Amino acid sequence: MGGLPPLLAKLISQFKRDVRLCKKRNMSKKTTTVIAHRLSTLLKMDRILVFDNVVIVEEGSHDALLKQSGIYKTLWEAQISRFLPDKQSGNTEWLL
Repeated sequence: MGGLPPLLAKLISQFKRDVRLCKKRNMSKKTTTVIAHRLSTLLKMDRILVFDNVVIVEEGSHDALLKQSGIYKTLWEAQISRFLPDKQSGNTEWLL
């Protein structure tokens, strides 16, 4: 599967930009609870809590959590690898 059609890619890009601006305005200097399926949503968060069932097992910023060899790092690597080009074909499959 190749990349997205140009119009769809442009719309998704604009939507993501609008969401980032909205989050930045509404979350500035406030305590905000964010539940994220896409870990890239958490990149700019000051404090991330990682739960395993009902127990907090990791805590820190995105960069701090990546330095650990824990659940967050494992999930990050699994998610980000889906967006890397296929080494054999050079194609990128976008999973939305």
